[in-house]
Amino acid sequence: MAQELSPQVLMTMGAAIFGSVNEITDPASGPTTDSCFRVNMNGYEEGSGISYAMRVLLAGPSLDQAKEKGTQLFPDKTEDDIYMYISIKVKDNPTEVIDNIKGMIEAFGLPMEMAEQFGELKFEAGDGEVLIGFKASEGDHLELIKPFLVKTALFGDGSEDIQIEGSFNLATSFDQLLNSEEPIYTHPLKGASLVVKSHMHESTREKIIQCLTENKDQLQPVMPFFPFLTPLFLFKKIEGALELQCTEDMITTIKEMAEEKMPPANMNIKEAMEMVKGLGLPIDAFKPILEMVANSFAGEITFNAVTSTAFQVSLNLPGIDQIITEFLKDE
Repeated sequence: MAQELSPQVLMTMGAAIFGSVNEITDPASGPTTDSCFRVNMNGYEEGSGISYAMRVLLAGPSLDQAKEKGTQLFPDKTEDDIYMYISIKVKDNPTEVIDNIKGMIEAFGLPMEMAEQFGELKFEAGDGEVLIGFKASEGDHLELIKPFLVKTALFGDGSEDIQIEGSFNLATSFDQLLNSEEPIYTHPLKGASLVVKSHMHESTREKIIQCLTENKDQLQPVMPFFPFLTPLFLFKKIEGALELQCTEDMITTIKEMAEEKMPPANMNIKEAMEMVKGLGLPIDAFKPILEMVANSFAGEITFNAVTSTAFQVSLNLPGIDQIITEFLKDE
């Protein structure tokens, strides 16, 4: 009879596998492999448009940089600490922006002491950016997480970036939306790309296969649900590209679908903003926040969750300040 995949069973299996991985002390070395798969529409790859990216930083200078910013916030942190921070690029003096953020938090009735019950909340003025960090305090919740933290030499000695990244990119920006009379739906169709890539040591793949083999008994109950897990690591390199071209027929079809199922998509951005204003939403309640974003935000924000490795999410929103400024006119 198959073992029931309860949360407790999954946590036990996961802790055992992560424990085996963390026992690897021999640093990965030798040749590295770049894998990349991308889907491009209308020949667009990556540029200065709206974009979203997720990265897993496993070793190297990029990970060191993420940790260095964490040190600015928490100078006494250790490799055993779990902390996260948001980096916000700003146009104004970062110290003044921090004062405004703190004032707004208090104004909304959210005292700093509330967050500090669960850990340490810090604000730091960086070079053209505001850092807002939170380091979790010791407790039962941390003890549940710690067995799943990766602390291993599996990803090399840190001399080069070892990471996995996925991104979605558009060939448009908010300022282009604002200055165009074209319907909203036409802008994403100008160009887009989806990219998944990685940079790894070949010996890392071999050690992962070895680890999975050594833990096959623990993995046996879960393998029917994830049959791709082991074969995934058998590939030395994954590379490919899919080129899509948005034809006039496709644009016509999308236009007809938008007219039928999502009429607002046929508006340009200014028409859509006027429609939102007419919905009677409590815009005034959020006006101070919107004004601060319009006046101070430089369009880039990055979230980092850091232990011995890091998980990073980045948003690039060029022209968002212009959109908000236009939206607040006559409000």
